[in-house]
Amino acid sequence: MNLESEELNMGKIPEWIYAPTNFSPELEKMFAAVEKALGFKLFIWQKTFIANTTYRRSGRTTAEILRDLLNVSKPPLDYTKPVADHMERIYREETREIKAKLDAAGIPTRTVFFTGQEKQKYYREAETGQQKKNIIPEFTPEYGKRIWL
Repeated sequence: MNLESEELNMGKIPEWIYAPTNFSPELEKMFAAVEKALGFKLFIWQKTFIANTTYRRSGRTTAEILRDLLNVSKPPLDYTKPVADHMERIYREETREIKAKLDAAGIPTRTVFFTGQEKQKYYREAETGQQKKNIIPEFTPEYGKRIWL
């Protein structure tokens, strides 16, 4: 696969990085003055972090999901129990979407149970020896390299 910047859209800066904010007029004036003094625009997450000490669109959830999914030597993730809140539902939906994309690209991912049927099938296949291992050999300890996740 050729990973040129055009294919990954790295040549274009997404508009949301500089998205408008809804802070007080005083804070907006302060940010404008800071940007003028520094000579560059602040990203939306920088402004939000300064104003609120947190920011939701930094990519942390994606990184956490990738860490979980790419750690294929770990036991399956079990998401068969009902979600506790709205954020857990969103996390599971994102996990499902990212896993589907990685699987479609042929990237080995950790087993995830989204339904009871998936869980039952997995353990049924494990009992009969039909369970295929989803491990990348070059990342396992027996090949002399430590697990990277």
